[in-house]
Amino acid sequence: MTRFGYRGGTLNAEAVALPAIAEAVGTPFYCYSTAALADAYLAFETALQGQRVDICFALKSNSNLAVLRTLAGLGAGADVVSEGELQRALAAGVPPDRIVFSGVGKSRRELAAALDAGIHQINAESMPELEALSEIADARGVTAAVALRVNPDVDARTHAKITTGLKENKFGIDIDHAPQAFRRAAALPAVALVGVAVHIGSQLTDLTPFRRAFDRLARLVPALRDDGFTIDRVDLGGGLGITYNDEDPPSLAGYAALVAELIQPLGCRVTIEPGRALVGGAGPGRRGGRAGEPSDLPKDRPDPDLPGSRRSDERSAAAVAVRRVAHHPAGQPGARRRRSDPSRRRRPDLRDRRHVRPATAVAAVGTGRPDRLHRGRRLRRGHGVDLQQPAAGARGDGVGK
Repeated sequence: MTRFGYRGGTLNAEAVALPAIAEAVGTPFYCYSTAALADAYLAFETALQGQRVDICFALKSNSNLAVLRTLAGLGAGADVVSEGELQRALAAGVPPDRIVFSGVGKSRRELAAALDAGIHQINAESMPELEALSEIADARGVTAAVALRVNPDVDARTHAKITTGLKENKFGIDIDHAPQAFRRAAALPAVALVGVAVHIGSQLTDLTPFRRAFDRLARLVPALRDDGFTIDRVDLGGGLGITYNDEDPPSLAGYAALVAELIQPLGCRVTIEPGRALVGGAGPGRRGGRAGEPSDLPKDRPDPDLPGSRRSDERSAAAVAVRRVAHHPAGQPGARRRRSDPSRRRRPDLRDRRHVRPATAVAAVGTGRPDRLHRGRRLRRGHGVDLQQPAAGARGDGVGK
């Protein structure tokens, strides 16, 4: 059921004409439907009725405070990936014991903030993160509840930039190495290993990858228990897709049945972290025309900010940030690049990766810059003018889960 539709040629949200809102607040603006948010959340609750599942909204998909307050009022927890998102969740009224801190690259300050807030769980991505967390928690005299994120080596069959469950991806600990990681982590002070976590990607339109990942978890948990570990929680992440154009995402009933079949027999407290599946259909954007131009688009042409429009789809699917940088030839880090005639410049087509080649030894350019990237980071150079960096799961809104 959609809460948006045309009435007399005018787009309405819950029977309120968007042009009327534009007159009151100006453009551009975002309009979210409380009823649409409630519909989506209650659909999850209904599908999972009778199961022990916590629904934690992934803030990376939309961190608007009004949206967060609405979902918090319905009973949703929060899945955060930064200190800023943590503060937003708390400001919106999400109880700390319903907040999960996920994501790679957490800083020591962010780990400290999570501990100080007393959140439900931190999903650790690596041993170095666990060691840092142990040190911080020990200094504060508290114990950190931790779920270890494992990488199940499952292809999510989604866009390459939002696939996170393959061995080649940077997320989580190889599931085959999880027992060794648990044994190492068990020796750390101030850390309580309470569960395992997984998130294989975003915008999944097929249940098969979920089945494969959940099946691997269902076999891992008993193995860890046999090794003497107490596993009380399983975090299944998010990833359920929505319809932008002609996608046919799986039903919530089908997803819930999969959780009941493979995960509930473990007897664990289960957390899921939907993002776009809760908010993707809850609010179009509204843009106004320039001076002297009409602000209303033809009704047979989608607004670029509407869910399902091409711009919305491309941002969610590709999630690629492009930066322009000066190119200094290898071996000449301080060299200047001759300015060319702007009329003769042509940006290479970013969809055609033939123009992109691996970086040389001079990866970070400019006088005084390091001559290599930090460990685990790769840089690609496109004839000295364009760099592409994957931004899936970036700490903004509109991308991820």
